[in-house]
Amino acid sequence: MTPCLCFDSGSGLLEYLHNGFVRSARSDVFSPGILHEKKRSVLSRMVSGCANAGGGNYFIGGRTKGRKFAGTDPVAESDTRFIKDIILEHVFPEINDLRVTFYPLEGHHGNGILHLFIPDSHNKPFMASDNRYYIRNGLRELLMEEHQIRTLYRSVAAADLELAAVMNTNGIPEYNEGVLAEIRFYPKFLIRNNGNAPATLYKFEIHIPTVLHDTGFTALQNYFNRLEGVHSVFSFPSRSTIFQGERFTVAEAKLSLCREHLPVFMKQDILINLFTEQGVKPYVFRLHETFTLDRKPVSDELFTSIKQLK
Repeated sequence: MTPCLCFDSGSGLLEYLHNGFVRSARSDVFSPGILHEKKRSVLSRMVSGCANAGGGNYFIGGRTKGRKFAGTDPVAESDTRFIKDIILEHVFPEINDLRVTFYPLEGHHGNGILHLFIPDSHNKPFMASDNRYYIRNGLRELLMEEHQIRTLYRSVAAADLELAAVMNTNGIPEYNEGVLAEIRFYPKFLIRNNGNAPATLYKFEIHIPTVLHDTGFTALQNYFNRLEGVHSVFSFPSRSTIFQGERFTVAEAKLSLCREHLPVFMKQDILINLFTEQGVKPYVFRLHETFTLDRKPVSDELFTSIKQLK
């Protein structure tokens, strides 16, 4: 993985270019002409090729001789303001964590050198604006062959699951002679695949305080796994492939809250563990902060005040 180079000033960058820089597949210097509007396709090939090769540090605003830095050819800061947006528009998919830093040089009237850090991203392969795939090899961008593209895609393709949302958190009240007797909640838990490959192997585990769980709700009870302290634990194995960008309802629950169990509701949490091939992602939700009645927090006052049924 190529690290991002950082400099405290333009003079620090120049010192590196004069003393530590050597042109390579992952480090190079370009003249300001590459930022010209007519060179957008060249810029997209350069950036996508570097990204497909594992990333690197590129500098715009200089000259080279052989593999060494030969001097400055400063770029105007005004020509660099939208360069990140331009790159993201001309390279597909977008390169996450792309960094653009402008270093003004002393004595050049605000002009300077632009530093592009192109990270090693798991979203490879990246396509240039001409709908072709390139890879940096030495000091050139080479057109990738189909077998190279397939190999690169397989080597980095991975699912990336996360908890996307907890829905239906507003409760349904049940009154007895105008007094609130019970609040029922029917939450749904959604996960999303943010990766670039389908997710086929995962497990969703949810811990719910036992006194709030309705054992008659089979959509949850059928996945009961164990008791753990004050929680009942339910385990949902992977039942469906989740494709790239897809949201999937992985679990539904029913919570029943009466005044007797309000102290548990106010103190306890719902715990979630999402097991994937990359590891475990834990989540914690405070019950009293997550679940509401009429979009308002649940309190003891709700169970003592009188309300006529409509």
